[in-house]
Amino acid sequence: MKLGRFELDNIYNEDCYKAIKDIPDKSVDLIVTDPPYEMVAGGHGKGSLADRKTTQNETFRKSGLYNGFNNTILYEFVRVMKKINIYIWCSKNQIYQILNYFYSLNRDLNFDILTWHKTNPAPLANMTYLNDTEYCINFREQGCIIRG
Repeated sequence: MKLGRFELDNIYNEDCYKAIKDIPDKSVDLIVTDPPYEMVAGGHGKGSLADRKTTQNETFRKSGLYNGFNNTILYEFVRVMKKINIYIWCSKNQIYQILNYFYSLNRDLNFDILTWHKTNPAPLANMTYLNDTEYCINFREQGCIIRG
C-alpha cells in the first residue's frame, strides 16, 4: 500500500520536515514521535569527555536541533492525521510548547501526560543531576481507539 510516495512497512531515512509534505492529508491513524529535546546548557568540566560534549553541543546548535523542534512539524502532523491521535515524547521544558499548540487548535481533544520513571538513572553527569523521568504527551480526538 502506498502513502503518497511512501510504501508501508518500509524504513526511510529522510528529513521529516521535508518528507511529511509528501504524505496526503488525513491519511495517518496514529503518530508516535520523539522529536529533538530542548537542550539545557551546562558546564562540561575538563578532559576528553568534556571536549566531546562541547563538540556534540556545537553540532546540535549548527543543525538547528539545540532548541528542540519547530511547531511547523506539529501543523503537518495534524494535517496528515485522520483524527488527532498522537504520542509526543518530550523534555519537561517542552510540555508547555506542546500543550499550548494543541490548545490553540480549539478542538475537543483529550490528553494525558504519561511518564516513564527510570528506576536506576545515572546520578550525576557534567555537574548536573540527570532526569529520572521521561515525558510523553498523548492527544486524541473523540472516536480514536486506544488498545492496551
